Parts: sequence; C-alpha cells; structure tokens
Amino acid sequence: MVALATAISVAVISGSLIIGDSVRKSLQKRVEDRLFGMKSVVVSADGFLGSEALAELSLGEESRGILLSDGFVSRGGRLYPVMVWGMDALPDGSPIGYGEAVLNAELQEDLGDMTDPTVVLRLPSDGLVPSSSLFVTSRYSTSLRLEYKGSLDASHGGNLSLRNGQVIPYNVFVSREELCESLGVGDKVNVILSPGDIRKENLSSLSPSALGIRMEDGRITSDGVFLKKDLVDKLYSSIDNPDRLFSYLVNSIDVGGKSIPYSFATAADRFDGKPIPDDGAILSDYAAKRLGASKGDKVEVTYFVSDDLKNLSEKTKSFTVTDIVPIEKFTEDGHLSADFPGLADAESCSSWDSDLPIDMDRISDEDEDYWTDYKSTPKILLPYSVMREEWSDSWGDATQIRTTSSPSEILSRIGAEDFPVSVVQPYDEAMENAVSGVDFGGLFLALGCFIVIAALFLLYSPLGEMYALRREELSLLGSIGFGKKEVSALLRREVLPVACIGSLVGSVLAVLYAGGVIFLLGNIWSGATQTDGFTLYPRPLTVAAGFLAGFILSYAVIAYAIKKASFDKVRAKETPAPGKLPVFISAAVLLMAVVAGILNGPSVIWFIIIGSLFLLFGILLARYFFGKGDPSGETSEAVKRQGIRHSLPEVTTGLITLALGVFITFAVGLNRKDFSNLRALEGGTGGYDLWCELTVPLQHDISNAEGKKKMNLQDLGEDSQVMQLTLVGGDDASCLNLNRITTPAILGFREGNFLGSKFRIKENIFGLKDDAAVLERMASDRETDYCLVDETVLMWGLMLSVGDTLHYSGPSGETIDVVIAGSLPNTVFQGYALMPQSVLERHWNDRGSRIILASSSNKGATTLLETALNEYGIRAIGANERLKRLGTVTDTYLTIFMMLGAVGLLLGIVSFALGVRKRLQTKKKDILLLRSLGFTDSGISSLLKKENTPAPTVAVLLGLFAAVLSVVVSFGAISLWTWITCLATTVLCIVLLNLSVGKMAGETVSLTDEKDEDTDN
Repeated sequence: MVALATAISVAVISGSLIIGDSVRKSLQKRVEDRLFGMKSVVVSADGFLGSEALAELSLGEESRGILLSDGFVSRGGRLYPVMVWGMDALPDGSPIGYGEAVLNAELQEDLGDMTDPTVVLRLPSDGLVPSSSLFVTSRYSTSLRLEYKGSLDASHGGNLSLRNGQVIPYNVFVSREELCESLGVGDKVNVILSPGDIRKENLSSLSPSALGIRMEDGRITSDGVFLKKDLVDKLYSSIDNPDRLFSYLVNSIDVGGKSIPYSFATAADRFDGKPIPDDGAILSDYAAKRLGASKGDKVEVTYFVSDDLKNLSEKTKSFTVTDIVPIEKFTEDGHLSADFPGLADAESCSSWDSDLPIDMDRISDEDEDYWTDYKSTPKILLPYSVMREEWSDSWGDATQIRTTSSPSEILSRIGAEDFPVSVVQPYDEAMENAVSGVDFGGLFLALGCFIVIAALFLLYSPLGEMYALRREELSLLGSIGFGKKEVSALLRREVLPVACIGSLVGSVLAVLYAGGVIFLLGNIWSGATQTDGFTLYPRPLTVAAGFLAGFILSYAVIAYAIKKASFDKVRAKETPAPGKLPVFISAAVLLMAVVAGILNGPSVIWFIIIGSLFLLFGILLARYFFGKGDPSGETSEAVKRQGIRHSLPEVTTGLITLALGVFITFAVGLNRKDFSNLRALEGGTGGYDLWCELTVPLQHDISNAEGKKKMNLQDLGEDSQVMQLTLVGGDDASCLNLNRITTPAILGFREGNFLGSKFRIKENIFGLKDDAAVLERMASDRETDYCLVDETVLMWGLMLSVGDTLHYSGPSGETIDVVIAGSLPNTVFQGYALMPQSVLERHWNDRGSRIILASSSNKGATTLLETALNEYGIRAIGANERLKRLGTVTDTYLTIFMMLGAVGLLLGIVSFALGVRKRLQTKKKDILLLRSLGFTDSGISSLLKKENTPAPTVAVLLGLFAAVLSVVVSFGAISLWTWITCLATTVLCIVLLNLSVGKMAGETVSLTDEKDEDTDN
C-alpha cells in the first residue's frame, strides 16, 4: 500500500506538471507555425496599400505584400470559412500560378477526396469603394473558380494566421494578381509580413500614392472615392485655395412641379472662382431648360440618406437658383463627378448596377440621351458647407479637393498617420499569450488534488493498522533499551525503500498518465481544446520535481504515522469528548456566508462557498454527536457509543474522506448543464432561436419589411425577431481559446434590439437598475468608450472586473481605451465585448452584420435564412447549441474532474474500509468480553455493524446535501435525469458501504476465538 499510494501521488503531481509543460510548448509551436518567421505586420485596416509600399519601406526580399480576405468554400453540403491569401509566391517561396489554389493541409484533409480538383471560392466583393457606402453595386460577393494544386503543411507555412488562438485555420493560397482582378482593386495589398523589425515611424516613408491618394492637376482624390474627414479638414486648413467637392446621386431635382429623376449632383465650396452661397444652387442650362427654371427660382433636391444598415430615408432641401451656366462648362471640367462603381462606367441608365432602389420606370428617353452625351456630368452644384453634413458618413465627407498648392507642398501635408495603417510586432506578444493562457498544469493538479489526498489517507491507514498490530513488538524494543528516535529510524528504514520504489514507479506512470491525457485532449476531449492535439514534452526537470514533491508528501505521512505509533504497553486510553465551540464557530461562519450570499445576489461562487462551509459544519456536528453522551452501562447502545467514542479520530478521518469525496464528485456532476430546455436558457440566448455567422457582411436590415423583401426573407413572418451585430476583428476570448486574450473581438449592437431581447445586464459601474438607463449612459458619454462583457469571459478569459479597461489598437495604430461598464450572465456572446453601435462608429468603420440572432414561428427559418443568404456564407446553428458548444469546455473539465474525483473517492472508500478493518481487528478482546456477557455472535456482528455504519451513512448524506446547496443557483439548468442519477448513486453508495461493513464485522467475529486471544496475551 505504501508503494501504491506513493506511486499514485507522484503520478498525479508529476503528470499534471508534464501536461502543463506539454500544452504550453505545443501552443508556442502553434505560434511559430502561424507566424512562420514573421516578426512585423503592417495592416491597412479600412482600405488598401499600393504594392509599391514594400519598396518604399525598404523591406528585404523575405517580406511579402499580401491581399488578405475572408472567404468560404462549399463542398459536400458543408460550408468551410477560409482565409484567402493573395500572394505573389507561397509562404515557402514556391510559385503559385493564375487560376491555381493551394490549400493548407488542415483544409485539404477536411475537404476529403480531391478527385474533382475544382475549388469554387466565394469572397466579399470589397473593392476600392466600401460595400457599406450608398453608391456600390448590388453584388456583395464574388467568386473564383480555381484548380487545386496541392497542399501546404505547417512546416511550409500552410498554417499562416494573424489570429491569436490555437485553432488551426483553413487557408487558401491564390495568385495575388488574380485576387486583385476579381475584387477590382488594381495592384494592391492590405497586409505586409516581414521578418524584420518595422516600427510605426518607418511608415513615414510611405508615399501618398502607396496610401491610395492621387494628385493630378491640382486635384486630390482617393482610390476609394471618399476622402476621410480628418484628412479633408487637415488639407483644407493647410493648403492654398482649397475647394472641397462631394459628388452624389440625387433622386430628383424639382422646380415648380417639373422634375428630373436620378441625377448626379456635386457640392462644392466654389465654382468658376466664385463661392456658392449656403442657400444657393447652380444649374446647368440643360437642367434649367428641362425644369423651366430661372435665376431666383426655388429648386428642391431630394436624396437618400441611410444608417449603418442601409435603412434608407428620403430628405429634401430647398435652394435658390443663383446662376445658370452652359453645360459645356461642366463637361470641360471633366472631373466634377466621382467614379462610383456600377454607375460611372455604365453604358446607359438602364444598365446601372446599384444597390439603391432605383425605379427604372421614372427614367425617360431624355434621361438616356443625357447619359449617352454627358455620362455622370452633374446637372446641379450645391453648397459644400451645407451638404457635407447631409451626405457624409464614416467613410468620408468629400470625393475631391482642389488646390493651387504645388505637389511637393501637398506631399508634405499627407502622411501615414492620416490613414488607417498600423504596424504590430505580434511574435513576442503571441509567445507570451501562449504561456499565459489556461494553466493546464495547475488545472490538472487542482483536479487531481483529491486523488493525492485520498492516496495519502490510503498510505496512512495501513501504516497505522500495522503499527497498531505491532505495539507489543515496539514496546518490547523500548524495554530492551531502544530509544524512541532509534525505533523511529528503524521503522523509517523499513518503509522508505518501498516509498522510493513507489516514487520511481510513479514517475513512469506520470509520463503514461500525461500521455493519455494529451491524447484525450486532442481526440475525445478536443471540444474543450478546439485543436487536433498536443505533443507530449516530458521535461526531465518536471519529472524530477514531481518525484520529489510526491516523495516528500509520502515521507511526511510516514513520519507522522511513526510518531503516532505507541511504544508503551497496550493500555486503555480515554478519548476526550469533542467540545461545542468548533460547532458554534462553524455555524456562525456559515450563517455569515449565507447572509453575504443573499446580499450579493445569486452567485455560483457564493453557493460553492456556502456548500463547502455547510460540509465543514456538518462534519464538526457529526463528530460532536458521535463523541457525545455517557458510554457507561451495559446496553447495546452504550456499547456502540463506547466503541465510536474510543475510535473517534479514525471515525472522523473516514468521515472527512468520504464526505469530501462525495461532495466533490456530486457537485461536479450536478454542475453539468442541460441545454435542451430553451425556456431555461432564455437569459443566455436572449430569447432567440438561431445564431448565424456570415462571411460576407450583410448591409441590409432584415428586421423590417423592406430589408426582408430585399433579401427574400418575407416568409420569416411578421412575428420574427432579428438582432444584427457588427463585428470588429479581435481575438476569441471565450474559453475555447487556450491563449491569454487582452483584446476580445467587439460586437456592435443597436440599443433597441438589446432592450427588446431577454438579455439582461447583471452588474454595471453606474449603479443603475434599469438596462435602458445603462445603455443610454454608455452611448451619451462622448469622453469615454464603454462596453459590456460576458461574466464568464470577464472572470476566466480576461481575468478582469467590471470597471477595468481594455486597450485596443485603432485603425491608425492609436490606442483606444474601452471601459468595461457592465457584465452579462453566461450568454451566446461569450468571447466578445459588446459595444453600442454609436460608440463603435467613433473609431471603426466596420459596417454591416457579421452576426445575426433570429427567432421565428416559421419552423423552416434555418433553411430559409441559409437559402436567402447563401452567397453571404451563412452558418446557422441553434442559439442553445452555441451555448452548449461554449459549455463544452466547462463540461469537459467537469468530466475530467468527475473522473479524477471518482478515482479519489474510490481511494477514499478503500482507505475508509481499511480503517474499519483496523478498528475491528482491535475489537477481539471486546468480542470475547461480549461473548462472556451472553451476546451471540450474530448479536455482536450486528453491534459492530451499528458502531461502524453511522459514519459512512452520514458522510454520504453530508456530501450530497453540501453538493446540492452549492448548485442551488442553477437548479433550473439541471436535468431530471441528472437528479435521478445523483439520488440513485447516493442510495447505492450507502447500501454498498453498509453491506461491506456488515460483511467485515461478521468475518471478524467468526475468526475470533479464545485460543488465539489467549495466545496473543
């Protein structure tokens, strides 16, 4: 038993440390694989860089300009979200040709048989003009049909990724030239990877051309059509004779009942050297003739405006015609309008490709003739100072600036700091995150601590029994001159070699145990790790540390057992009755914890604390009653009490071991959640049925009738509920990510959607009780940016509290401080920070919905959404299924804990049985005495059974009640089957323990006779 107990202790301690080392080392290897030697990354957040940026930054040959895009591949009825890497050569330097696709090994393996080499890749059609702006084509996705040309493993850069996580990505490598052509962006990149050390100050060498700015004949324009507000303001205040222009498609121009539909208009500071007054407008003679307008007439301009989901509304402004100029003056300029895709290059009005709801029936032959002759030449000029506020959005508020300044002067005013371009060095941070995430060594050590405790009890019990049986021998050694120190040394020399052998065996078992767990984490338990496995790294130092820790613990127990051994002659020893004070103290502490729990509200942590304190109180109370009362007299009850009181230390040890084991095992089992009851999960799902993720952002609001009609979702029904969320890229902060996370991805939400759901804010820094007031405070404070975070992420992922601050890097590399204003109970938003859309738009231009929550009475809602949004790469699952996936990690850890707890409980039962057997072995004289008093053997057996069964029965019941108390906050999430299993297991444990005690008592009585006892004397 000494060798076995020591081996178990060493195996658990050393094995847990090896598991921790293996996970950390494997995660660091994943970082090496995904960065593939790259130390610096330049990112253009909202746009593109010219390919000349590599030369301007003076980067070496190993640096790469990449066009990176989300995308998806569909095969065998399954959709695979992928990262599309447009590269001039593969990561390992191999060439990649036009029309070819190279997959990473992970994607190729999951796609399966590639007999059909065709890979159809769909991706967002994010061209130079942002898809969320008004003037874009109706096509939000595009496709590439490519030929499969092999796969790349991790050693050749196949797992390249910029995301902080252990999940192996799905990568598709294509020709950058072909990807640029498909997206219509020219010779562009949006990511630069370099093995060198690039700093923010190095970006100053980027030219305006590389940053997407064109300067020609005094005109400053952008590749993406729109010029950013900050840049416009900076140039307007620093260059000579600035003239800001903003081109727009208006719905109508009206004068006195006559109207011209769908015309280009341009807002400008001045025209032909003269300022345009705030209430004035300049018409071309063509427009004036059609409208019958003269100077001084009132002209009305109607146009669309929209919010972030293209919820369109019409607005009308009135102006006074201050001038009418020949159309030739507009055409001679040639640059009054912007080149909006799908419009400016169309052959006719009827061939316009626009996402706007243009009513083609309003377009006449006269409008077609104008387009043939003049294309997008504007029919009216409006004051920029007025229309800027009407037409601008987060993408910009001008389409052109004119100046008389020289190109060199303009060049000196424009720098990388004016654009959403940033540089990061991800390697060091990623390596730190890999070793600072989930501590698997500590986790498994905590999960296995009860096994170690039970093993040490198992070690102590047989030693105590052995020394009790050898008391006469030890007393004899003392009588012939051996001192206690000498006898103790003799006993240690007997046991320590066995402990050493046990420790060596335990070291071997530790490697096997760690290897088994590592295998399970990559296979059966892969749902918790979201990876295909880890590599076993048994460091000699770790194995040695585990060996020493286990050996020292075992030695300490051995030394204690030897110290407790009696070297005197066997003599009766009265066990003092336990006092009431410990019971009263534990009751007071328990009462204070209950009050604190009530004041703090329902909390899992508080109920676990209360359950643990109840267990302590129950054990002390049981110990008091076991040692209470007058053991004098000759009744069977008095004999039973005398026996329990005489062996009270051993009884207490068994009570603690069993009660603790039952508490841990049952509490873990009861904490497993039931995800089938949607009603019980409403707080976590918000009352929504579906969680949808899109590869291509949805730019339309499908919560209203117009949006449903636009996306062919009318059959969702009027009772349908939809919550659309904007996604700002960041790291997955859920418990599915094993790396440490500091900047979780952000979801932008509309306050009305949140308040209309069943999501609730649990805690907030404002001390407000009403969720609407909390959201209003978050959105109205212009000085501070706020967010909400799921309490699971807050506690375990970020290890922060409400009121703490997250630090994000903005599009231009600036630091954005976001205060955690409140928390949400365990929800489908685990892994994200939630931010009101109005707050998000202060810093990020991300528009459209990448996440959609939906519910509908239509039973075919999932199929309907997947069909209508097929080209958006939609992946829809039940909201409760998402909660279940997020709970997979917790459930897996609970499964591991329950398995290890069950092993510890088994060891505790064995230790308890050995303790009972030890006590029964010391009862031989009592058995003979009872026989002499007229007790039958069956009566004596029954008496011994009654003496030894209260402790295990009380222990099991105490452990059960404490476990139930610890999960009372989540009763509704525990399935009926779990309760039945728990109760059945309790009854079975009590019955089996009682039967075992009865059997041992009967065997002890039957094997005891007077002859043997006389011999012993």
